[in-house]
Amino acid sequence: MPTDTISVSMLILATVAILASVVALLRTPINQWFSIKSHTLEEELRALPVSAQARVISRNRRRAVIQKLPWLIPIIPLACYAIATETGSDTPCMTFFGMNRGFVSLIMVSYALPGLILLYSLLNFRIGIKVLRYGYFPPLDSAQFRDTIAKKGVVSKVRGWVLVLLPVFALFIFYLGHDVYATISDGRSIQELHSTFADNCGS
Repeated sequence: MPTDTISVSMLILATVAILASVVALLRTPINQWFSIKSHTLEEELRALPVSAQARVISRNRRRAVIQKLPWLIPIIPLACYAIATETGSDTPCMTFFGMNRGFVSLIMVSYALPGLILLYSLLNFRIGIKVLRYGYFPPLDSAQFRDTIAKKGVVSKVRGWVLVLLPVFALFIFYLGHDVYATISDGRSIQELHSTFADNCGS
């Protein structure tokens, strides 16, 4: 059972990493993909076709930071848990708030991480809707850490559609997580499942 849990966990975590990379890529200006030296905004604006209807979004670092801060609430505990499980002694039999480490890991892989992915995709869904509605990527009312050019075009539309369809992929990941839990629990209650994990490590 522990081996199966670890294998599935690695699969889901790899999927999470790929999803995060795709979203980060979509939200990164093309000139940064290959570390191309940035030009001034004026030069970039002059290089764009008229059809792009490019506009500059003034930076608003304070608002951008405020929007990102709530994500630290779930990320920090998850990071602390990951560090604790890797550095702690007798890792398989560690307990957190009276719960076995294996059981906690199962809950995180099955529901916590997929839930975060789903929430993140829903927030990006709103961005995708704005992109498809108004044509600009990033949306003109978005908060940016630095002055950013928003433009229209095929690439912006594609990014918008990807962000709109992202929740479908996130729901699939959530389904996989639930399926992992259902398979491992095999109809047992939470108390029975926790006892099984504890018994397997000799508790």
